[in-house]
Amino acid sequence: MTTSTPRRLLPLVVAWAWAVVLTWFALLVMADTGPGFDSHAYWRAAQGALDGSIYGVAPGGRDAFNYSPAFVQVLWPLAQLPWPVFATGWALAALAAFTWLLWPLGPRYVVPLVLCCTPEILSGNIFWLMALVVVAAARPGARPGGAAAWALVALTKVTPALGPLWHALRREWRSLAWSVASTLVVVAVSVVASPALWADWLDFLTRHERSTGIVGAAAFGPLVVRLPLALAVLVWGALTDRRWALPAAMALATPVAGPAAFTMLAAVPRLREPTAQPAAASGTQQDQPGAQSTSPSPSVDAARSSGAVPSRVTTRSDDAIARRPPSRPSRKSR
Repeated sequence: MTTSTPRRLLPLVVAWAWAVVLTWFALLVMADTGPGFDSHAYWRAAQGALDGSIYGVAPGGRDAFNYSPAFVQVLWPLAQLPWPVFATGWALAALAAFTWLLWPLGPRYVVPLVLCCTPEILSGNIFWLMALVVVAAARPGARPGGAAAWALVALTKVTPALGPLWHALRREWRSLAWSVASTLVVVAVSVVASPALWADWLDFLTRHERSTGIVGAAAFGPLVVRLPLALAVLVWGALTDRRWALPAAMALATPVAGPAAFTMLAAVPRLREPTAQPAAASGTQQDQPGAQSTSPSPSVDAARSSGAVPSRVTTRSDDAIARRPPSRPSRKSR
């Protein structure tokens, strides 16, 4: 074993150590609250979306629902499933999302890092969806339309919706337009469908604007402290092209702080992937309109076989060379 082997194993050892700690923490919390503490709130809110009783529980309480009516309206068809089916499907979707996000790191890192996401998987929050939003909108080579996914963050957690500011700082104007327009369209459709629910949500936010500092983990500090730090990280990352700073800033800007928020960092491996190169199958030089062929023509091959054209001659003007008459021997050679 070389001296560099322990250094190479250190990140893996640290990943497994955090996996054990966070998995144990998640199991302790689940023993107290039961599985799907957050996803049950979504399921229950969608059940009551038609009668308007979705904002009656204060943040932090059992089945407290803090997001906009648009979220439950989209979720309503899935919420018609029985609770065990919904909870299992939600957890499996989160597990699949984290596995895909972390897969670029290789199989030996995927297992411990997915275990680090156990608090999010068992509680059933939406941080895994927010990580997918970051990848869709900000990965290298992302299409501007991918920024439309920022509507999900803006209409749920609200304060971590830093995508439009990210695009503005990077002068990605089309992505900025997509992010703003998609959010406005969703809001307009949702308000038309349930204007009373939107009035209830705005009243809910006003009455409980200070409750996030009470509900969240005290070790992470209140939002009034974390939000300026999140904005500083975002501006620095956008101006220096450090894409991992975007999910990091979003985790800091989450209203209710906790370990699960930092599972959004699972998006980082996908953000570090290089831009995909054009496929060679349909993009060869011979297939391009007006492109010059680099392969020798049949007339050149015939000329070369007769010895009139040396084999080392390049093929850029092969046809012209092939039509050139053979050179006569010099007088000295005679």
